[in-house]
Amino acid sequence: MLFVADELPRELRRLIEFLNQQMVSVEVLGVEIRQYVRPDVKVLVPRLVGQTELTCQGKSQRRVQPPLDPQAFLNLMPPYARGFFQRFFSEAEQRRLYVEFTPKGCAVKLQYRTGGPTTLLYAYPPDMQGNALPEIRPYFECLAKRGEDVALMRERLMRVAPFQASGQYTLRLPISEDGLDTAEAAMREFLCIVRELAQR
Repeated sequence: MLFVADELPRELRRLIEFLNQQMVSVEVLGVEIRQYVRPDVKVLVPRLVGQTELTCQGKSQRRVQPPLDPQAFLNLMPPYARGFFQRFFSEAEQRRLYVEFTPKGCAVKLQYRTGGPTTLLYAYPPDMQGNALPEIRPYFECLAKRGEDVALMRERLMRVAPFQASGQYTLRLPISEDGLDTAEAAMREFLCIVRELAQR
């Protein structure tokens, strides 16, 4: 994102620097182009605002963070949750699901017969997204765009496990050691929904 003007007010410069520090994946800069005019010459002098050394280092370190691999993902899980996620990934492979790992967790996607892959669920180890426990997060926005009945899917999942609503399209289920049976029931219901979706 770039702001260009002949003069950037102080408030705008401060806003640019603030946004640049807060936004991890977006670089926010300002270019101030001052003009100096004499009868025989016109000089334009640009000045860059927002690119501090500290911000550059922070963004560059964040950008190079590699995605987890399956084993690294499991290693970040508490021992009680590892078997749950191993079973979940194994079940996913038997359907038209694939798991895409990110630096903080993974996204579970369904490849429809037509169209691109559709994200159905995110999973995170503890402390990766401000969560104290491992979490699964069914995600319905892509399904809503395909015209699916997401209200019914949410209701089905919430009947079998104490999911917490997180916005219009996301449910969250923290997985505690004594809540593994409930998480397994949620996984089975999720996979039933996936089986129905995969037939369309």
